Amino acid sequence: MTWRQKGYNILAVFGFDLVWSVMVLVVLSFFMGDSVSQLFQELVAATVLSGFSLAGDGFWLFFLMSCVVAPLWEEYIFRRWPLSFMETYIEDQATRRWLAHFYNNDFKEPDQATFDAESEAIRRRRILATAIAASIIFGILHGSIFNILIQGASGLVACWLYYRNDRCYWSVVISHGLWNFMVIWGLALLV
Repeated sequence: MTWRQKGYNILAVFGFDLVWSVMVLVVLSFFMGDSVSQLFQELVAATVLSGFSLAGDGFWLFFLMSCVVAPLWEEYIFRRWPLSFMETYIEDQATRRWLAHFYNNDFKEPDQATFDAESEAIRRRRILATAIAASIIFGILHGSIFNILIQGASGLVACWLYYRNDRCYWSVVISHGLWNFMVIWGLALLV
């Protein structure tokens, strides 16, 4: 897969995150009886940026931490490490299943097509469960129920991007950094 194709996938994730965030704001405002702008103002007031201006002290350090450092370690901890760990675990389990079948059936090899289909189904379920768990934890660690809805869904889409781009760690880091840049720049302009 070329970086051009990966770039299109990154833009697709970025677009999804933007549309999803707006939808969550609208739905929450509908159920809570508040206007979207009021909810957004509360979100801005709750952020670390509430005291910053674009020229203020500490803004650029915060910007660097949010757009470079945070995406690097968050994507490693919530995407790359758990998904890589689960894939290694699944490969070990598949090998054990194959060996168990081989030894328990008079050393006859299993039908490879059936075995591969079963292994693929197990792999997909375990990876999806890992992606969902990592995304929920990612959302919880970002704060309120609003964050679980936004960052949790965003984390699940980042897992999709990770696999869609052939397990490319840098594509999810770039996507995360761009998202943080847009949010921080947007909030800084509103504050």
